[in-house]
Amino acid sequence: MPVCSEQEAEYIRRLQTGGLCLLAEEAGVLLGFQSVDRLGPELGEIGTFVRRESRGLGVGRLLLGETRCWAQG
Repeated sequence: MPVCSEQEAEYIRRLQTGGLCLLAEEAGVLLGFQSVDRLGPELGEIGTFVRRESRGLGVGRLLLGETRCWAQG
């Protein structure tokens, strides 16, 4: 289901109170992002979004590595 920019901005604002949103960009172009929404002390949801043109380049793998470091910290 498509979301508008205001809905996406609200989601990202909500992540700032215990979640995470990482961006992957190159030369000012957004390649993808990963969000982590904490649902409880030991439960969360990870969403990974990669620009169609950037798929297969390892963007998701790099984002997940950074998310893993954040979660362990």
